[in-house]
Parts: sequence; C-alpha cells; structure tokens
Amino acid sequence: MAVEANGEKKPTNPKRRRGHKLEKWEVSLVKAMIARGEKSDQDILAYFTRPTRSVNQGRISEIRKGTKHKAVKAASDQDLEDFLAAWPDIDHETGLSVLGDEL
Repeated sequence: MAVEANGEKKPTNPKRRRGHKLEKWEVSLVKAMIARGEKSDQDILAYFTRPTRSVNQGRISEIRKGTKHKAVKAASDQDLEDFLAAWPDIDHETGLSVLGDEL
C-alpha cells in the first residue's frame, strides 16, 4: 500500500474494472470461433473489444491453449451464427454494447 500526503493508505494495485474480462457467454463464442479455425486471435478479439472496454489478446490465447476456461463449452454453430449476424450489437445513441456493457 502506498501512503498519501494526508497519511491515508491507498492500494497500489487498484482492482481491475469488471468490463475488462470475458464473460462465460463470450468465452463460449470464442471457443466456437477457434474451432472453426477461420480467424486469428487478434481477429477474434476484435469482436469483444470496444472503446469502453479493452481486453488483452492474451485472454484469447489462454482459451486457445486451454489454460483458462476449460469448463466452458463452445457455443453451438447456430449461437455463433446469430452472434456474428447481429454484430456489432450496439446502441447507436450511446455507443455501448447492448449485450456486454455493464452500464
């Protein structure tokens, strides 16, 4: 912990914001995209990042390698097709994702 001028303790590693990690439904879509073999990790990541939310490319790599989210099953082909057909699903007034923005 760092100590501020007023003597108050402040954490040196602030908590990560909720929106910077993939939700389980997103992980299932990532797994389905990986299974198709048509897109690179960077291309897959583009479906889940936006100006209000950045996700590290390493998360896709961890899913591909099986080091994270082993228990999450891949989305069905139909669920993936529905997602891709609706993407980008954003509110055009706010710019926020209809499905994934916590606001």
